Amino acid sequence: MTDSLLFDRDFLRKLEQFSILSKKLRKGAVRGEHRVIRRGMSTEFYDYRNYNSGDDLRYIDWNIYGRLEKLLIKIFSGEEDQSVHILLDTSLSMNEGKPSKMDYAKKIAGALAYIAVHSLDRVGVTSFSDRMGEIYIPERRLSSLHSLFAYLEAIEADGSTEFNRALKEYAGKVKRPGTAVVISDMLDSKGFEEGLLSLIYRKFDVVVLQVLSEEELSPRLYGSYKLVDSESGDKLKVSADRKFIGNYESELESWFASIEQFCRQKRIDYIRSGNLVPIEDFLLRYLREGGMIG
Repeated sequence: MTDSLLFDRDFLRKLEQFSILSKKLRKGAVRGEHRVIRRGMSTEFYDYRNYNSGDDLRYIDWNIYGRLEKLLIKIFSGEEDQSVHILLDTSLSMNEGKPSKMDYAKKIAGALAYIAVHSLDRVGVTSFSDRMGEIYIPERRLSSLHSLFAYLEAIEADGSTEFNRALKEYAGKVKRPGTAVVISDMLDSKGFEEGLLSLIYRKFDVVVLQVLSEEELSPRLYGSYKLVDSESGDKLKVSADRKFIGNYESELESWFASIEQFCRQKRIDYIRSGNLVPIEDFLLRYLREGGMIG
């Protein structure tokens, strides 16, 4: 169990029963099927994880159970795994909302990282804004969770959004593709298509988790306002009346439809959430219904 400001221990225990499903597995495979001992390969001891119902009893370390009365499963280096790459948008627009989209997105990233490591997958988290942050090569050691959570807790939103450039850079640098989970508000006037396509061309399975604030989804504006872009500083005077709100909602729906259509055509999993949806509901309900975790 890993202490973190992001989650309490009870919530982390709930996450341990899930795993991140690759597209290949979503076509009917059962949980755990993506990880098998390959006959004839090295089975050198690697690490431990908590026992889950249905695990092979032969891999329980009974010596530890005798001393600590705790069921732990041995992990061997000959096991197959998948790599989970979590790409977290940390541009200034992610500071909007209460709670901020940044805090909400960090919790999603932390939870998915925890799930991945506890289901024996390799996982790395990398931030991006107008540039790619330090790339953390995916690894599957339980001990890596402490530094990964500390990294997430320390992140602050900064810079403008260069969605396409950052994802192209990541796709070009990473040698071992896998499942790429992109967590972003997608607010980039230059679009998102080229960045996502660059990941697809490198054989990543791509998942887009779009996080928006309640104010962006359902603005409560009436009267005259001066709107300031949090990244560019550009200003716009508006008179918010019923017609203005109607036009905004129409444009918003059109934008959502364009993202959905692109993702559907490119077989990208796409899930959208507001920052007021309880994080537990988003993870344990919407992601399960979407087939991302199981």
